[in-house]
Amino acid sequence: MKAADVKEVLGDLKQKTGASATLILAVDGRILEEVGDVEGIEKATLAALLGHGMAAFYELSHISKGESGQRVFFSYQDLFYQVICTSISSDHFLTAIFDLQLAPAPPIGTIWFYTKRACERLLNLLGLETPSDERRRKEELMEQLWEEVDDIFPDR
Repeated sequence: MKAADVKEVLGDLKQKTGASATLILAVDGRILEEVGDVEGIEKATLAALLGHGMAAFYELSHISKGESGQRVFFSYQDLFYQVICTSISSDHFLTAIFDLQLAPAPPIGTIWFYTKRACERLLNLLGLETPSDERRRKEELMEQLWEEVDDIFPDR
C-alpha cells in the first residue's frame, strides 16, 4: 500500500463531494491520513471525539440488528460545518468535513454514494477485511473455541 494511493482516494472524494477535508481515522482517535484543511476545526480533537462515537455506533449496529457487514454512516451538521463519517472496518472510518461558510454540502445521497465507493477502494488499498468478512472470521473463531470447550468438558 502506498500513501500516495490512499491520498489519491481521499483527494478524489474531496473533489467529487466538494468537501473541505477528507480523513481516514482510527477508532482510537488517530488521524491516519488526510487531504485538505478546514479553518476553525481542531482535527485532532475532532478525530478523538469521532473515534469513540464511531466505535460505539459500530457496536450498536451489531446489537440492534444482530447481523454483520453493515456500514455505519453518521452525519453531524451545525451552522458552520457538516461532518460525515462512514465505517471502512470496525477499526477505521472515513470522514468528510464540509465548511458550509464556503459552499453548501451536496445532498446526503451523493455523499453516501461517493463515500461508499471510496471505502471499497480503501479496503483494497489498506488490505482490510470487509465488515462481513471480519464478522464471519470472528464467528468461525468462536465456533472453534466452543468446539474446544466441548472437548474439554464433554457431556455427562
